[in-house]
Amino acid sequence: MISTSYPKLFSENSHSEEIKNSGIPLAGSRKAKKCINTKPWTQTGSRAPVINYGEDENVLYNVNRLPDAEIRSYEKPEKIVKLNKEGIEIAVDRRVALFFQQAILCYKMSMFRFGASAAVDQIGVSPKMTLKSESGVKVVHKREAAHSSTLPTLIAYPKDGSMPQGFVYLAGGSSYSQHNSTIGMHECVNGADELIDGKGSDNKLRQKAVAILNLVADGLDPVKATRQFLDAFKEQVRTEGKRLDISDPRRHVLREYFRNIHHIKGATQSSELFDRLIGLQIGNGEGEKERKLRKVVYKRRFDIIRHQEVAECRIARRIEETQKVMTAREKSFLEEMLLKEFSEDNTRTILEKLLSKSAAYNDASYKQTLDAKDKRAYQQRQTRIQNLVQKYHHEIDSLKRDLRREFRRLAQDELIYRSGVFWTLRKEVCGWTQKEFCKQHEQKSGKSVSQSWVSRMEHGSHLARRPEEEYRTPLNQRRRYVSLSDARACASTFGVDAGLFLPGLFTS
Repeated sequence: MISTSYPKLFSENSHSEEIKNSGIPLAGSRKAKKCINTKPWTQTGSRAPVINYGEDENVLYNVNRLPDAEIRSYEKPEKIVKLNKEGIEIAVDRRVALFFQQAILCYKMSMFRFGASAAVDQIGVSPKMTLKSESGVKVVHKREAAHSSTLPTLIAYPKDGSMPQGFVYLAGGSSYSQHNSTIGMHECVNGADELIDGKGSDNKLRQKAVAILNLVADGLDPVKATRQFLDAFKEQVRTEGKRLDISDPRRHVLREYFRNIHHIKGATQSSELFDRLIGLQIGNGEGEKERKLRKVVYKRRFDIIRHQEVAECRIARRIEETQKVMTAREKSFLEEMLLKEFSEDNTRTILEKLLSKSAAYNDASYKQTLDAKDKRAYQQRQTRIQNLVQKYHHEIDSLKRDLRREFRRLAQDELIYRSGVFWTLRKEVCGWTQKEFCKQHEQKSGKSVSQSWVSRMEHGSHLARRPEEEYRTPLNQRRRYVSLSDARACASTFGVDAGLFLPGLFTS
């Protein structure tokens, strides 16, 4: 195993080089490529959180049994918005959460200048909805798939001038799919989005969001950045709403947006919302202990979130290289073969996100749920996958070796991350020496540990105090990785939730 320190592994410089090397150059403006979800074993779409229908389910599932008067009412702007109220609420929540995610991924990445582009991918489509009564009264709602993110395509320009055309930031990772996933709602909702976002050069929300992310790259805290984004979001909604006539459905959409933003803005005054967004349980207090804990642990969590995205992009690029020699159908077969080959829970989770497919159809129980026709199609597909493996056995064997190497590397990175959290809690939060930790651990767990045990636990987190070649003892005698059982026992000693050590790479 490679000996790596936490600062080296998770550094902004290290990540920026990997991101740049795996970046996909922006190939000029083009119409967004659309992905559509289909059956699990033939799917070409994405497992990103697509919502095809944002309307009230009580209406959606009774569209052919509504009374005439109610059908006609859905031609009115206020009723259209009320029908899409749940989808609008989800859309606002996603915009805020996804901006926070982007802020984390851009945090202190000062080697890049960020910009925006029109969406080049769209995950999900939404067909029209027809409301029709038994007597024949009919109202047709045209739906449009509205992107979940203010910045679905974030462009990074290296400040060293090495890629003047820029590249799509972290394209290929699962966060990119989340930003390009859509919610299907009445066309007036997407129309309101277009008013808010602008085209990136008109000082509307998209341009303002990019400006905030560039401040984040220079060191602005992602939490503060998200609060700034909310202020800009709210003001842009207010401004656009004033310009519209009262009869314009988009004005009613913006009014609903404003109410939701106001509610979220109130929630962001407490740190608990941000705790939940990054999978932490620090407590509802805002005291000195909680403040210090958030200050140091948030940075660790930001590191692992960005590290996971970098790893996903690296794996995605390797799979893409193998797929270049294949037809479109064969590419899909390869993805399904990989899901079956890497069936362990940890590797399967990452591949499901990257390949935009569910591996559920690989389970024996899934086949039993199919009717006779689908079973035949399923079996034919399995035969084609076997033929693919034989046809490209050299390329596929090489890919599998590389992926196994990547997953071993990620398993090691996960443990180094936990080691870094351990050191942070002991040194920066509790202010304990190693001897003091040993004493506290024995008092709270009833088990004694030595100072050398603590040193081995923290080895992966060490700053580069001296070059690796200066150590005389082998690595396996200097390092002990923080296991899950260690994490629970140590969390009890520190008086914090064990979740501070998790989720990491495989569990997020």
